[in-house]
Amino acid sequence: MAVLRDDTSIRFPPLPRGWRCPPLTREQCREIDRVAEQEFGIPGIVLMENASRGAAEEAYRMLWERARREGAADISEYGVEVVCGGGNNGGDGYALARHLYNGDVKVNVFSLVPPAKLSGAAAANRRILERTQVEIIDHLDTQHLHDNEQSWRRSSLIVDAIFGTGFKAPMKSHFGDAITRLNRAAAEKKIPILALDLPSGLDCDTGIPCDPTVRADVTVTFVSKKIGFKQTPAKEYLGRVVVAGIGAPREVIEKVLKP
Repeated sequence: MAVLRDDTSIRFPPLPRGWRCPPLTREQCREIDRVAEQEFGIPGIVLMENASRGAAEEAYRMLWERARREGAADISEYGVEVVCGGGNNGGDGYALARHLYNGDVKVNVFSLVPPAKLSGAAAANRRILERTQVEIIDHLDTQHLHDNEQSWRRSSLIVDAIFGTGFKAPMKSHFGDAITRLNRAAAEKKIPILALDLPSGLDCDTGIPCDPTVRADVTVTFVSKKIGFKQTPAKEYLGRVVVAGIGAPREVIEKVLKP
């Protein structure tokens, strides 16, 4: 069933009042995933599914905001470009693309990493998407990026799923080239960027941006804000920050946060 109308029913219940997770470090993020999978038995692909669903809700909201501004009756003519790296952040991007596709949103995926280098839940979500009609284009060199930058310029929303909390500088030139082109296309054509977990190129712990770093309009961060978000240099890259859950029980997070 197409989800082209303004459907506000796609929502998760809010977190209970009185319980909020403090900002997390890179190691705490990794440990939450480990405890959830190994000690509580939640498969990684389930955590990824929950994270991507929360991000997809925000993508729908951003598309509908644009539709209202432009007086459009639905979002059927709006396209979303999802730019994926490797690791779990890329996997989140593949899963998010599937959720948008299921809602009849026009979506294309651009991968910066050869599929053979993906593993675990990220590889599984790529394989699922390959069996759909969603186009996946591999940007594996500068020529690919040059040829397909025009597609980003025609989009209504760009999703940054390149790097997650594990990123540390320096950045390989191929990824830097992609981020530079992504930022340029968004700025010149006034296309909003939705970053998954944190803008690619931003250090999770220090909040120091790499050169380049994605300039997001909205960041959907998972479980909680990251400790680096409090730093002044990070603020101009984050945009509005939205926290989305991954389905890990409170006991998982409380265990990780214990001194």
